[in-house]
Amino acid sequence: MSEKPTRKQQNLRQAGLLHAEPERVQDPLFLELPAFFDPHDQLQVRYEMLRAHLVDRQNVVGICQRYGISRQTFYSFKERFLNDGTTGLLAKKPGPKGPSKLTANVRQFIEHQVEHDPYLSTRSLLAQLKQQFDLSFHQRTLEKLLQELRSKKKA
Repeated sequence: MSEKPTRKQQNLRQAGLLHAEPERVQDPLFLELPAFFDPHDQLQVRYEMLRAHLVDRQNVVGICQRYGISRQTFYSFKERFLNDGTTGLLAKKPGPKGPSKLTANVRQFIEHQVEHDPYLSTRSLLAQLKQQFDLSFHQRTLEKLLQELRSKKKA
C-alpha cells in the first residue's frame, strides 16, 4: 500500500481486521461502490463473499476468483460462519488455546489437593501429578492455577 492509510484503515489494522491484500478483491460491488464496500475491511470482504454464495446463489469457483482466495479457504469460512455466525469470520490466533494436559480429571485432582492442603507447594503438587497421572507440567502453569484457585476460595 503506497498511499497513506486512511483513518478507517488505521482502525481496521488496530482491530486486526485490515485485509492483507485488498487488491485481490475484484468483485463488482467493491469496484463500483467503494464508498460502502471497502476491500480493506477483511470482515466485510468475507461476509460479502459468503453472502454472494448463500443468498445470491453464485458459483463458488467464480466467487473465489473474484475475491482472490482458494476454494478450500472459502469452504473453511463458510463452515465457520454457519457454526459461529460473523464471529467465525474473524481471524483466529494460531496454536493451542490453553494447557492441553490440564484435563477435567487433572483439574479436579488439583482442586481436591488444594482443598485438603491450602498451603500445598507447587513442587509437591508436581510430584503428585507425576505419580498419579504420569504427567509433567511446567511449574508456572501450576503456579497460575493455584493462584486462581486460592483467589476464588477467598472470594
